[in-house]
Amino acid sequence: MKALANAGVPVPNVLDLCEDSSVVGTPFYVMEYCPGLIYKDPSLPGLEPSHRRAIYTAMNTVLCKIHSVDPQAVGLEDYGKQGAYIPRQVRTWVKQYRASETSTIPAMERLIEWLPLHLPHQQRTTLVHGDFRLDNLVFHPEKPEVLAVLDWELSTLGDPLIDVAYSCLAHYLPSSFPVLRGQASSAHAEQTGKLTEFVSNLAWDFAVKEGFRVFKEMPFKNPLTRFCHTWARSQSQWYPIGTRSYSSVPEASPAHASRGGLVISPESLSPPVRELYHRLKRFMEQHVYPAEPELQSHQASAARWSPSPLIEDLKEKAKAEGLWNLFLPLEADPEKKYGAGLTNVEYAHLCELMGTSLYAPEICNCSAPDTGNMELLVRYGTEAQKARWLMPLLEGKARSCFAMTEPQVASSDATNIEASIREEDSFYVINGHKWWITGILDPRCQLCVFMGKTDPHAPRHRQQSVLLVPMDTPGIKIIRPLTVYGLEDAPGEVPRGLWEAPGGAGHSAGGHCAVARGDRAGTAAGAESCPRHGPGRKQGCSLGYSHD
Repeated sequence: MKALANAGVPVPNVLDLCEDSSVVGTPFYVMEYCPGLIYKDPSLPGLEPSHRRAIYTAMNTVLCKIHSVDPQAVGLEDYGKQGAYIPRQVRTWVKQYRASETSTIPAMERLIEWLPLHLPHQQRTTLVHGDFRLDNLVFHPEKPEVLAVLDWELSTLGDPLIDVAYSCLAHYLPSSFPVLRGQASSAHAEQTGKLTEFVSNLAWDFAVKEGFRVFKEMPFKNPLTRFCHTWARSQSQWYPIGTRSYSSVPEASPAHASRGGLVISPESLSPPVRELYHRLKRFMEQHVYPAEPELQSHQASAARWSPSPLIEDLKEKAKAEGLWNLFLPLEADPEKKYGAGLTNVEYAHLCELMGTSLYAPEICNCSAPDTGNMELLVRYGTEAQKARWLMPLLEGKARSCFAMTEPQVASSDATNIEASIREEDSFYVINGHKWWITGILDPRCQLCVFMGKTDPHAPRHRQQSVLLVPMDTPGIKIIRPLTVYGLEDAPGEVPRGLWEAPGGAGHSAGGHCAVARGDRAGTAAGAESCPRHGPGRKQGCSLGYSHD
């Protein structure tokens, strides 16, 4: 990025590079924050045609700048392999497909055979971005000018036609095309499989016909009509300090665009959900916001590790107004036995409101990690597990924590975890060391959802299981609280702890943490049982919209 900046390519200013993995677990670099506008929808709804044309012209101009850089002149001649870039890409695609293949798709097999025989000859070698698309660009908020190109993780030396083709994909595919949405879920595995077969047939037709003509002729139902963009700009430039801001408008307009914020309309919700949205908004204004000074004082006091009585009082009011357990998705609870029966899209609007206060999620029993843990119990728990753990969590009488991250490995990839779980007589014996355990220091925490490795010889994504560990289990040792930038967040919205089940991870040997076999979370072993990807995940995104 430094080399490109010297060559006139707009990139953020890089401040420093740290190659010492012991600092944060991996090499990293720090760059300056770049204020500007990021467009998420490639169809640019709400903008005049001339404005859209100017934005894409600026995008193409920057791509030309990237491809015009002389790698040798800027010291990047060894940044990648010379030549045969497209054949290598095709081999990589085939390898990735084979790794995730679950059934034979004839059209895909034809493509795999056909593509290597019809590759274009590489005319020149340039710097290739590898992921050049509209939402990887930061635009000037007042004019169609690219201020910075982001996400260079896939960059290398290669054929510039790859960047050109990839950036043109959004032009030829309708904006409602499912692939452009980038959504994936284990709950939609059957639908995803059908989509893979559908796309592979479509790609085969494209391979043997004229360009993207097949896409232009395709009828699409239920086109996307909603406008959404993200401003990468300091909110204080629009809103005075001490004010609360979020934007929900029926459609985009120049006036709205000048204000910034996340623009998405609750008016498209069904009448019952729209009424719930406005009821929540009134509750926030009448009860939550006025209580924040007292709650903040409690959080800074000596009693901060004890739950606030005011929170408990507000929870009862939220229950009485039907603003309780809003997070459980309709697909997991179709009979609305446990929650409000909202879709993920409907719940996202409520998250936007709750995200304007640090305390609202807990008040409405929609805070992490309980949301993900409760969804796990609903999907995979036995009736006995639901009675013991799910019901107290749904009633707000207990809290829980989730233990996955480990000090010695990059734990965002669950396949790396090293904590062991082995069967011994009628128990599971846990050995391991976890940290950043959200919720473990809350005195109401009764349950730890623990991820560990049960079968190191199974396929990589089927080696892990999730156990339900009672917090009073002998052998658990909570070592200390952790801070973020030196700050605590007591008592338990996101308290982080360090735990050790002695005998593992190179720490002091001693006893074991033994859990009854009945406390395994159903039969969902592996990454699918990880409760981190459901609606509860939205709350972490929404909390960024509090501006106090």
